[in-house]
Amino acid sequence: MKIVFDIDVISSQKFGMTYATLELMRALQGLNIEVTNFAAGRKHFLKAHCSEMQKYGFQTISCPLPRKFFSLSNKLKLNIENLFLKPYDFFIQIGLHENRHIAPDKYILFIHDTVALRYPDGEKPFPAYTSELLNRCRLILTVSEFSKKEMVNFFKLDPEKIKVVPNGCDLSKFKPHTKADQEKIKAKYRLPEKFFVAYGGSSLRKNVNFLLKTYSDWKVGNKPGLVLFGNKPQNLPDSVISLGYIEDNDVPRILSAALALLFPSYYEGFGLPVLEAFACGLPVICANTSSLPEVSAGNALFFDPQNGSSLISQLSAFLSDPLWTKKLSEKGLELVKNKTWTNSGEKLLACLKDLL
Repeated sequence: MKIVFDIDVISSQKFGMTYATLELMRALQGLNIEVTNFAAGRKHFLKAHCSEMQKYGFQTISCPLPRKFFSLSNKLKLNIENLFLKPYDFFIQIGLHENRHIAPDKYILFIHDTVALRYPDGEKPFPAYTSELLNRCRLILTVSEFSKKEMVNFFKLDPEKIKVVPNGCDLSKFKPHTKADQEKIKAKYRLPEKFFVAYGGSSLRKNVNFLLKTYSDWKVGNKPGLVLFGNKPQNLPDSVISLGYIEDNDVPRILSAALALLFPSYYEGFGLPVLEAFACGLPVICANTSSLPEVSAGNALFFDPQNGSSLISQLSAFLSDPLWTKKLSEKGLELVKNKTWTNSGEKLLACLKDLL
């Protein structure tokens, strides 16, 4: 089977949907599937894109034409893409960055979430051609039953046209680390002896300001610190350490050293940090919204992400019962065993074989 992935132009920083797609492509290659990447755009963008793809071991079919050219050709319903593509079985486009005129029987869309429809402020809007493209393609893939329901609700699609291929977790990278490793990483970043960990984010749906305010309001003796990855918020409380973007290999080491992951997001199509926390033996305290109860399989302490008292109650309960938190950790490690990227690749492959 030959599969072409269209991820749009990527850079050296790969998060969320881009990271998940690259891992899925690697998983398919490991299952002896021929995977290539199609990329279109101006030459200086393509050069960097192709370099990143080579790091992951993927061949790229480059189409050095401006995106405006494709917009025009697509309006005229001209299949310019096929002038560059070799024979293939399926063309999988990640997201809605382009309205390509691929043969409908080979055209598959992979859409991770509908956040722009739920939270339009600050999110890139869905393009005007979305409904037309969703109806024209042969199959739609998404990462959770929650996201599937959202798409059916917003676009009035036949549920049978949407298949769920959950994200996986790299268990060779995300795993528990020894006490010695944990002490080394604490020393490297000058972390407190006890701390919770969370992810930053500029999007309102990530709910970071709620977390910071609630954590500041939480009055308890010997309160653990709070360590943030990623985007640095402004006006941090004294008990919060923001690390910014750090080395990828240090993330699982810090997760292993933390008390728990705090995940207050209003809306996640999947919520990959939950699986990564589980894989590091880390309990999870997360919002009771969107896909998070599904992805965690209920193995978390849930709170209302609009109610500070709800989060404080769970934080206090977490600290008061070490045996309970140990059980959360053990169950998380068990749950994530079958959540590998290879498993995700196998599920995708099964969906494609059903179309042949």
